[in-house]
Amino acid sequence: MLAYTRHGLAWHIVRGYTHPDGMVIAQPYRGLDCRRLAEPPSTLLPCIGGRAWLVRVSDIVLRLWPEDSYRLIAASTPLDEMLGEIGAYWRGLTGSRPIGCHGRRSDYDLLAVVDARRAFRVLQRMLEEGRIEQCKSDLREKREERVPGDASLHPEIVERSLTDSCYHGTPFTLRLLRRLSDSVCLGSETPLGKVSFTAEIRPDWESILVPARYRVKLDNGMSVVVETWRTRYQSLPSGLYRVAGTLYYSPEGYKVKVDWDGYIAVEELW
Repeated sequence: MLAYTRHGLAWHIVRGYTHPDGMVIAQPYRGLDCRRLAEPPSTLLPCIGGRAWLVRVSDIVLRLWPEDSYRLIAASTPLDEMLGEIGAYWRGLTGSRPIGCHGRRSDYDLLAVVDARRAFRVLQRMLEEGRIEQCKSDLREKREERVPGDASLHPEIVERSLTDSCYHGTPFTLRLLRRLSDSVCLGSETPLGKVSFTAEIRPDWESILVPARYRVKLDNGMSVVVETWRTRYQSLPSGLYRVAGTLYYSPEGYKVKVDWDGYIAVEELW
C-alpha cells in the first residue's frame, strides 16, 4: 500500500506483514514534487530483529490500495497476461506509477499472490522461451555495486532474473507475497552478531517470494536461512556465493539477514 502522510507531506510504501500496534512499517518514498526522500533515522524493532521506519496510522491521510491501482493502470498491459499464466489470484501495483511520478521508461512494480511452486516453474519456462528477458540497457536504472561481484548487478544473474526483467518488452519488478493479512508485531528475533561465509545456493520456489529465503549449510554443518527483501536478490541461479549479514535466532530457527548491513556476491555460477 502507498500511504500519504500529513507528517512531512510525503508518500511512503508500507512494507512487511507485521506492524507495531497503531503504527506501520513504511519506507519513505517520494515527496509532492516526486523527488526521492532522504531516509530518516530508523527504529529498532525486536519483533523483526532489526531496524525499520515507522509511521503512525493516525498520520496517514490518504491510502492507495494496490489492487485498485492495478485495475486502473496495469490490467491493460501485457503484464496481465503474465500474471494470469502464473496463476495470480490477487494482483496489485505499487511504486511510482500510481502516484504519477513515473517516467516513460519506469517499470511496473507488481504485487501478486500465487501458488509459488507452480509460479516458479511457469516463470522458468517463460525465461527459457524468451518471453521474460533482460530489459534493454537504456531502460534500466544504473546501480552501484555494494561489493565486487554483487549478485544484484552480476550480468548473468540480471539476464536470468525471473522477478526484475521485461515481459515482451514491458519492464517489471514482481513481488510475490507470502500472505495478504497483516498481524501485530509481537515476539522477538535475537541478533547474534555479524557473519560472513561462502555457501552453495540452489533456488527453489521460496526464492521468488517476499522475502526470498535460501536454505544453506555452513562448513561447520550448521543450517541457516538466508533472507532478503531485495528484488534483485530473488531467484538467484545455482552457484557458490559469498554472504554477509547479521545472524538471528528466532522460533523458526537461525537466519541471516543481508539487507541492512550485508550482501550476496557471486563466487561461481553453475
